[in-house]
Amino acid sequence: TIRVRGDSGLGKTTLLDWAETQTSAAVIRLTGSESDAELAYAGLASLVKALRNLRVIVPDPHAQVLDDATGGGSPQGLLKVSGATLAALAAAGEQSPLLLLIDDAQWVDDASCAALAFALRRLPDEPVVAIITERADMPSPFDNAGFETIDLKGLDIDDAVALLGVGTDAVVARRCIEASGGSPLALSELA
Repeated sequence: TIRVRGDSGLGKTTLLDWAETQTSAAVIRLTGSESDAELAYAGLASLVKALRNLRVIVPDPHAQVLDDATGGGSPQGLLKVSGATLAALAAAGEQSPLLLLIDDAQWVDDASCAALAFALRRLPDEPVVAIITERADMPSPFDNAGFETIDLKGLDIDDAVALLGVGTDAVVARRCIEASGGSPLALSELA
């Protein structure tokens, strides 16, 4: 599991788009939503739906715990839900290698993040890989999960000139970098 952190517009979502096109593994993509951030297990509900779409068979007691947590009954405790999440991801990995992409994780609810972190830390022998993207300027539920973290930075002058196009004056490029913080999205819009 790898976390990719950076400011808005640095290309985190583009990275996930690219990763999705580069794999033959089954892909599950979750995207955090600011409006759902306070709804316990909203993110996990998306995972459960995606697993069903892949026709993953989750062992029975775990499937019931996940159904209960995501709206089908009385929610179980976080440890049970985390164990059920582990069982579900392991079942998916046994069926086919799995790439789990979590975008805007800063807006995935804390309960779902806790269950996912618990599961992902315990899947080293399963063919399950996760890439988590999140904004650097916001706290994340994955901050204490112990996952490797890559911090993205803005483009340097050479890369900015390349993005802005051949013939771009270095002084103009430098001013654009200063104005945009090196954000590829902002540089493209400035161009």
